[in-house]
Amino acid sequence: MGQVVKKFLANQKLVELTRKELDTIRKYFLLQIYRTPRNKVSYTHPSAGVPTFSRFNICDYETNEDFWKREMLEIVESRWELLLTTDMVGVKSHALEINSMFLMFVNTMDEFWINDLGYATERISVTIPDSKKQSILRWLKK
Repeated sequence: MGQVVKKFLANQKLVELTRKELDTIRKYFLLQIYRTPRNKVSYTHPSAGVPTFSRFNICDYETNEDFWKREMLEIVESRWELLLTTDMVGVKSHALEINSMFLMFVNTMDEFWINDLGYATERISVTIPDSKKQSILRWLKK
């Protein structure tokens, strides 16, 4: 992922990504689902009575934490297209969700963030002069 970020930083105007780089970004997002502190707790210490994806693939000898680690290892070691068809139900479910979402990157000098849906955006407040409002509204309707 570091190489992909360097590519963004090197070119401020236009960045062309290869299929492999897009898959790297998707795998990065997938790993973030697993590794954030809140999600790790929900995987390793699920609430009583709440169904979890682990019930489909956890082995009798595994702890929830060991299974969580095995899922992340599956993500790291597998090509993206294989994660879309893996037998690991949780990994497959999250990968299919990420795969069906769009990616958008916006880079400015002010603020840059990526949310958990793989959507990168920034919010900038702007003041549009009254003289320009109508022409901008017409342009947006095209």
